[in-house]
Amino acid sequence: MEEAVRSGYGALGAAIELEHKRAAARMRKPRKRLQRAARSLAERLPQRLLPLVCAVILVVAMASYRATRASPHDVAVASLAEREAALAAREAALEEREEQQDEEEEPRPKPVEKRRPVADRRALIAKAVKRAQQGIDGRLPYFLHLHKAGGTTVCHVARMSNELNAAKRNCNAPGDGPRTLSTAPFGYANKKLDGHCKLRRQEALKRQVDFLAVERWLDTRTFASCHTSFFFVTVLREPVQRIVSHCRFEHISAREALAWTRLPSVAAGAAGTPIQRGAAVVDNFYVRSLLGGDVYETTPPGKITAAHAAQAIEVLSDFDAVLILENLDRGFDQLFHRLGWCRPNNAELRQSFGPGDETIHFSAEDRRKLARLNVHDHGVYNFARELAAALERDLPPADVGQPYRACRAKRLRSRGGYARHQPYQHEYPAT
Repeated sequence: MEEAVRSGYGALGAAIELEHKRAAARMRKPRKRLQRAARSLAERLPQRLLPLVCAVILVVAMASYRATRASPHDVAVASLAEREAALAAREAALEEREEQQDEEEEPRPKPVEKRRPVADRRALIAKAVKRAQQGIDGRLPYFLHLHKAGGTTVCHVARMSNELNAAKRNCNAPGDGPRTLSTAPFGYANKKLDGHCKLRRQEALKRQVDFLAVERWLDTRTFASCHTSFFFVTVLREPVQRIVSHCRFEHISAREALAWTRLPSVAAGAAGTPIQRGAAVVDNFYVRSLLGGDVYETTPPGKITAAHAAQAIEVLSDFDAVLILENLDRGFDQLFHRLGWCRPNNAELRQSFGPGDETIHFSAEDRRKLARLNVHDHGVYNFARELAAALERDLPPADVGQPYRACRAKRLRSRGGYARHQPYQHEYPAT
């Protein structure tokens, strides 16, 4: 009996043991599968993660490089600051050396720059006044628009108040404005038209233009040979104030403007837009503009001389009308009398595209530097003031006795750009 029981328990134990072995075998198979999967993942994971890890490392490296590297603007500013510091040190050394020489040697008189004799200037003005003593002029107006010197007002009075036909872009035909020099239909800045009076007038008739404006340098050959076809007129303003207005309008800082004067050529800083940027803008702009494109673009900064200024004064004296922006109300009397234009109200006589970026500041020292650099422009401007005063001396004011017809009231057009014009009064005081 006991043996049977033992044998029974033995069979049960064997069965239990067998069941344990089977359960262990079933548990071992998934474990091996998990182990094989883990080994496979461990082998393949580096290969898959390597590009991602490299990309993350590259992004972090680039971010740190950008954070430590200075921008091109900062590099340019730092370079200009270094140049200015070097120039200031050089000037201080030269001044100190000159003071030492003055102490050692007898004082020498400073060389006086030769100016055109007063008699010659008076003769030029008398000739211009004599030429202007005539009635209504039927020639086509040719307006030399000196950038940021009041030309927008003249264009506005011609187009809007007198209803003359003119080009849409501030009265400038393609190639005659600062932004279309390279896309001109007759070569760069319409050079093929220069000196061809008949062809220039035919183009004006073809475009049905009653008012021709050129917002760049003067076409000198046209000016010399086409006085029978065109009535030449221009406007000037105080040179330093024009430069400040120009820089604010074109978003040019004082530091950048003064740095242009130390460049080796006009083209170096112009970037293909010599009327808007570059040394010519801040280095005797009037003299360059009146003497034509060759002088304007090829004469390096600081190389405009008294001889250039004398030539520019002669050219200016041959204009049929010369207006001064600071006295524009009176200056327009020349056009009302000579061209038979109607006189609009005073608000129409003060139009511009606005003051530009007024955050751009020129210090008193910056303005003194510009005045020294533009001494020849100041000479031309002073002559222009004398000439304009002489041309206006015998003209009755247009609002006295109403000698000229008044323009009928007319709203500004909503299109064409002129609705955005703002008065000039914030830029200069009327005199």
